[in-house]
Amino acid sequence: MVAKRVVRSVTAVSIVTSLYMHPVCAQDLGSSEKEGEPSKASTPLTHVSGGEGKVLPKGVARARIVNRIYTSNSGFDQNGNSLDIGADLNIGVRAFVAEYGITEKLSFRMLAPIVYRNQLTLDEEAFKRSPTYKNMYNQKANEIAQKFVDAGMFPSIEEAREVIDKRDLPAPIDTPITLPSGEKITIPQGTIIADAIESNILNGARRPKDGATGLGDMEFGLLYNAYSSDKLTLSAGLGYRAATGKFDLPEGQRPIGGGINDLGARLNLDYCPVEGLWVSVQEQLEMAVSKASWKRSSMLDSSKYNEADPFDGGDELPNKRTKEKVGFMTATLIKANYGLGAFRPSLKAFAINTSYEYRQDRAERIDGTETAPQSAVGTATVGALVSGLPYRIPLEFEANYTRPIEGKNVTLARNTLESVLRFYARF
Repeated sequence: MVAKRVVRSVTAVSIVTSLYMHPVCAQDLGSSEKEGEPSKASTPLTHVSGGEGKVLPKGVARARIVNRIYTSNSGFDQNGNSLDIGADLNIGVRAFVAEYGITEKLSFRMLAPIVYRNQLTLDEEAFKRSPTYKNMYNQKANEIAQKFVDAGMFPSIEEAREVIDKRDLPAPIDTPITLPSGEKITIPQGTIIADAIESNILNGARRPKDGATGLGDMEFGLLYNAYSSDKLTLSAGLGYRAATGKFDLPEGQRPIGGGINDLGARLNLDYCPVEGLWVSVQEQLEMAVSKASWKRSSMLDSSKYNEADPFDGGDELPNKRTKEKVGFMTATLIKANYGLGAFRPSLKAFAINTSYEYRQDRAERIDGTETAPQSAVGTATVGALVSGLPYRIPLEFEANYTRPIEGKNVTLARNTLESVLRFYARF
């Protein structure tokens, strides 16, 4: 179970922006006196804040280099309580984004994320104190206790477990154990059974420090401006995430793609209550439009696929099955973005922002059996922007920090440090 849930938290890095498009004010590069030609006397910027649903002006292109560092050493259990399984995650993603204003109301975006670091370490002592380890230990200890009861060594599982857990029961004979994968291990005669169980669990939970790297899942999107005024904008977007990232890998190598194609939609409402301040509400929805072929990893070495026969004493589930994501991913974002130029003209190149997002992810199933429940996480973000646009320099730099503050069924809830460099051009 720990393998699947840790891996799930890692493959989520393929979604580095999730149909997100940074706002751009309609006046960012000036308005044209003649369509397709920049004005020589466009209105100068007094601040650089904007709503989430702003569409790029016609003929304006923007390139973004987004760098994100994800770190985590804890998460949330099914009741929303803090969860620590002893894992330490460190992932680096650099995304290249190209955007273009097709018309005054419609813009296009393409995103290509590159995972350049994918590291996971496990503190085994901390892992042994986690509920995940205790559940795995109990399952294996009960299986062995049942074997001893069947052999007439103990009258009940409870009595066998009591002796096993005292760690003073050596295996009376070589004790063969068949894992659910069909792989077989033997507890040698004289080995303390509890120690053998612990060793087997830790061997299965260990991961190579460095996982897969390379191209993640690419995204393509359109954003349409339905209504726009000086104080209010309404826009809608459609997006498609293609399963281009590495997915067909053993769990221990930590795939960087989801393996499934997704279709998404979003709705943005932006309101400017006072000069310089934009308050945005965004609703996002995603659903899977394909399934993925899934292969079982070895329970003895998670960096390899299982080669044993699960029908030979195992759980009788095939090594090759179908993985799917069930239902919808939903996300609600509430954000405030303030251009400091509205406060003091000398600060017109600067803006600050803060936001809260609540995201509910989909449950995962393999051949119809749920392997990962629906998860949820709420995050808070603070950030700052410095822009050259008020001085007609087509460059911007932004930095944001995101921290999880609540959640459920999230083994590793990620802190995110993001930096964004933007370049603008008019064609």
